[in-house]
Amino acid sequence: MRSILNVDLNTTCKCPMTVVVLGDTHIPSDMDRIPDDTIDRIRDLTPSIIFHTGDIEKPNVIQELNLIAPVFAVRGNRDVLYWNHYPAICNFTFQGVKISLFHGQGDFWHYLRLKIISIFRTINPLYLLDQIPEEAKDAQILIHGHTHFPFLWNDDQRVLLNPGSLFIENPDKHFPEPSFAVIRWFEPQRISIEIFYKTTEWHSYCNKELDRKIFCSEER
Repeated sequence: MRSILNVDLNTTCKCPMTVVVLGDTHIPSDMDRIPDDTIDRIRDLTPSIIFHTGDIEKPNVIQELNLIAPVFAVRGNRDVLYWNHYPAICNFTFQGVKISLFHGQGDFWHYLRLKIISIFRTINPLYLLDQIPEEAKDAQILIHGHTHFPFLWNDDQRVLLNPGSLFIENPDKHFPEPSFAVIRWFEPQRISIEIFYKTTEWHSYCNKELDRKIFCSEER
C-alpha cells in the first residue's frame, strides 16, 4: 500500500514562511555528504521547514538538515534500504493551499520509460503531468525530484516545481550544476518561488511571484 503522510502546517507555521526544497542528494553513492558551503547557504536562508524530494539513501542526511529546520522527506527509487523510513507522498495544507511532495519516478513502467527517453534526448519536464499520483492531483503546488533537472512552471490552477539535484552531475548531463529551491510565503495567497544553482557561487536560475488566483479556491 502506498504510504501517505498528511500534515497541517497551520498548526506549526505562520506567514511569513520560508521553505527550502532540495533533493536527489544521493549520499553516499554520488557524493560523500552535503558540502559545507551548501549547508551554510541553506542555513543563511533561515528556513521554517525543509522539503526533501527523495533519493536520500542515508538517513544521516536528514539528521544533518534537521539541525537547521524540521525536515519532511519522501522516498525515492534509491531509498530501497530505508523504504519504510519515509512516505511515498507528503500532502501539506497551509493557508487553504494543498502542497504535494513526491519523488516522481512513478511505477516500474514509468521509471523504465523515463530512463529510455533520457538516453536519447532531454526530458520534457511536463512529462510528469501524465503520472501525478492520484492522491496529489488536487494539489495547487506539486513538488517532485528524480529527473535532476530544475524546473518551475505554472498555469492558472497549479504550480510544478523540481528543485533539481544537490550533487554535481556529469558535465555531459543536461543540467550539471547543483541546485535547490526556496518558497517564500509572504501572506496567505501570495508566494514567490526561486531556484538557485551553483558554479563558483550561488546564482538565481529562475523565479516567480505567483498570481493569487492559483490559490483562491473559488476561482478554481
